[in-house]
Amino acid sequence: MKPKILYTAVKALIKNTEAKVLVLKQADPTITGGNQYHPPGGILELGESLKECVEREVEEEIGVKCKAKQLFDVGEWQAERGKDTMQFVGLFYVCELEPGPFILQEQEASEIEWVGIDEIDTLDILEPSRSIIRRFLQE
Repeated sequence: MKPKILYTAVKALIKNTEAKVLVLKQADPTITGGNQYHPPGGILELGESLKECVEREVEEEIGVKCKAKQLFDVGEWQAERGKDTMQFVGLFYVCELEPGPFILQEQEASEIEWVGIDEIDTLDILEPSRSIIRRFLQE
């Protein structure tokens, strides 16, 4: 089905000291990718910079501030919600977390996981996120 809506999305690639990347399990079952994993992130708001967006989205989703460092990769995907097909252009930023406990925003994500290169195929991670995370961990 041809997309009717175009979104710009940002995603945070956050690596811990054990060389694992943070992923969240999508809580919204009404959209393609519901119950699948993806890096934290969301939709760019009008007037917001890309880095501001990824920093805001991470804080909204997990309750911890981060600093967006540099653009790592760009991906695209489609999703459906009801009768609407949406096209997403996603910008994946390398980010660093500030110290603090995670406070999961349960309307957006139902689980938090740290995934390493050896575990990447054990979780149901959305594409292109899986491929981009794999490259990020290999560098």
